[in-house]
Amino acid sequence: MYIAMNRFTVNQQRADEFIEVWKTRERNLKEFNGYITFKLLQGDAKDGKITFCSHATWTSEESFMEWVNSPQFKQSHSKKRMPEGVLLGPPQFEGYQVVISED
Repeated sequence: MYIAMNRFTVNQQRADEFIEVWKTRERNLKEFNGYITFKLLQGDAKDGKITFCSHATWTSEESFMEWVNSPQFKQSHSKKRMPEGVLLGPPQFEGYQVVISED
């Protein structure tokens, strides 16, 4: 399994806007080979900021990369843009191979 995460630093006063963009964005993940699950995680507020993480689980890094290079990815990321001032910097990507999993 492979975990693909993006970490976002969000203006605390605009967190509802950030969440709304994610709620209303077009999703094509479920129809893509290798996709398992998606979660949007919200951290605690501190110093006027909130950290959010998008957390997608894939069967493999190869499946994730096929998604990233697909027309579906481009379509999902081309329409709904984050309003200016919501993000306090660019997202930070982190990718992880799952080495131990306990269900």
